[in-house]
Amino acid sequence: MNGGRVAIHWIFHFEWLDGTVMHMEELAYQRWEGARIAEETFFYGASPEKSRPECRARSVERKSA
Repeated sequence: MNGGRVAIHWIFHFEWLDGTVMHMEELAYQRWEGARIAEETFFYGASPEKSRPECRARSVERKSA
């Protein structure tokens, strides 16, 4: 962890009951406050193997209870 910020590269492999298979990669960029994630942004579709200029991102701000 560097200054309360973390990047995680997730790799998911799904095998569905109908026999189809799905591979998905996600990059999660997190900002931590203490022991909790305060903000998290997810990036999809920007793998180096596929020279695609587009990258989708979704940001989530977490509220403390």
